[in-house]
Amino acid sequence: ARSPPVAEIEISISAALGAVPVTALIIVAPPGFIFSGSCLVSGSMVTSCEPGPVMAERPTARLLTAADGVSGTVAGLKVKVSTPASTPASRAWFLEGVDVDTGEQIGWGEDGSGFDVVQMRDTSIVYPGIPSIEAQFAVRFRASETIDRGGRIEISKPEGFEMSCDRSKLWVLSLPGVVQCLVTKTSLVMTLNGTLIPGEYAFVLTTQTPAATPAENLFSVLLRDTEGTVQDAAMSVSGQQMQTSVAFFGAAFSWTSSEAGQASTITIRFSVQQPVARDVLGSLLITFPQNFEHAIEKESSVVSTNSELPLFEADVDESWVDISMVDRLSIKLDSGKEVPVGDYSFEFPVTVPEYMPAYNVWLLTLCGLGTCQQHFSAQALATFPMAGFELDQAAPGAEASGQPSLAALQSPTLAPAVLLAWLFVALGMVSQP
Repeated sequence: ARSPPVAEIEISISAALGAVPVTALIIVAPPGFIFSGSCLVSGSMVTSCEPGPVMAERPTARLLTAADGVSGTVAGLKVKVSTPASTPASRAWFLEGVDVDTGEQIGWGEDGSGFDVVQMRDTSIVYPGIPSIEAQFAVRFRASETIDRGGRIEISKPEGFEMSCDRSKLWVLSLPGVVQCLVTKTSLVMTLNGTLIPGEYAFVLTTQTPAATPAENLFSVLLRDTEGTVQDAAMSVSGQQMQTSVAFFGAAFSWTSSEAGQASTITIRFSVQQPVARDVLGSLLITFPQNFEHAIEKESSVVSTNSELPLFEADVDESWVDISMVDRLSIKLDSGKEVPVGDYSFEFPVTVPEYMPAYNVWLLTLCGLGTCQQHFSAQALATFPMAGFELDQAAPGAEASGQPSLAALQSPTLAPAVLLAWLFVALGMVSQP
């Protein structure tokens, strides 16, 4: 059973009624759910389902039964409802049985636990929280439903982000291909050129970041089928806070070889357009995509190409670069010194994996005082994602980043059975003389 956010789903209702027939059932849902017109899916003794009035901020649906009413066990009753963006604070559902002619309540029941609204798994959005720069914007998610060719991926964005569908600035990575990309004021929508099966996916696009942190700094990722119906979604993914103390931009990388199992020299580049004051930056973290490992035997294999970068002045026992983890490098800076304006880069060897991961994205993280072990560490100030290269892709030489797959760019109602186990409490259901 599935219940993604902002999606139309079916719920199954079962109830143990008493001996007195009821001619109408009233469903009272948690706040945020929506009943649409003609909400009945199936039920042999129920003839219709229509939205009812809101009761204490809870939506209702009114179900009419056959003329003789219904009593005993109710099973196989299914209705349609649209889920809210997240699980409500109160998850309880109520069911009331009434006499439609007199309005008398015959009985009622409650399912206090209800069900969760389940966000799409492993969803993340990474971009640098630095104002008014053009930067890559990485999206990652794990689909649980199949989306056929012609389905859409929709990114809902806060005000101030200017995203691009320019083919030279879109990397499809593990998507099956994109046939169309459209940008509106509030969203970016990509139409798939192939089938999205359950699994992990990622893509990278380009955005212009806003001048300040948006008041409502939330993104959403929605997967829609060919009819536009939401099949899976992650709502209200938090955006980055804009950092004004680190004027970095232009993060990019290049490589020398993309042959599986072979060594390749990676170059990570970035620019500083305004001096970074002392006691702001403590280190830089370079995180590799899954399956990549560095091929560094000694710290001197990591080269900093600009001597103006204030690296940590190491003693005999400690270096300015930490190579202890094979899937990342931590570069220690002298936080007591200013980082001057300029262009900087690091070069280091890695081993290209036998196959590329779905999330083929390199990360450069600017860390505050101290060090970061993860790009989401508390000390992380901003992270630049960089789309990775494909196996056997030609090295770009002086080009700044990996290339999108241009060939790839050319290249039913959700109905989980969510069973509500109702305990119907009989109130006055004994026949009166």
